[in-house]
Amino acid sequence: MAKNDLLGGSLWDQYSNKVTTLMNNPQHQGEITEEAAAAAGHKLIVADFGAESCGDAVRLYWEVDPATDTIVNSKFKSFGCGTAIASSDMMTQLCIGKTVQEAVKITNIDVELALRDTPDVPAVPPQK
Repeated sequence: MAKNDLLGGSLWDQYSNKVTTLMNNPQHQGEITEEAAAAAGHKLIVADFGAESCGDAVRLYWEVDPATDTIVNSKFKSFGCGTAIASSDMMTQLCIGKTVQEAVKITNIDVELALRDTPDVPAVPPQK
């Protein structure tokens, strides 16, 4: 059975190429350990987000250079749908190179805009 048989193809067509690429091949999935960060002379920040009650939970890892407060590496673990995986991966990409203060200001809107293929077409279907 093909995707067109299941959904008429229309739902799949509402996801940007960036979303489908990252959900199938996330670039920053994994974790950073306290030991690995310390070995590089960095500190580790770990934060949990999401609503486990609906199945979406994300753990975000930031490896931070303490001299500049800059995020030098970021990883994530996600327990959720493909959209959650793609969004988490994009969030890590947006954080790298920013200070912690800059990164905490990144919103879900910033992530969605970064996942768009073109500025005027949403990256995901409205129900997501």
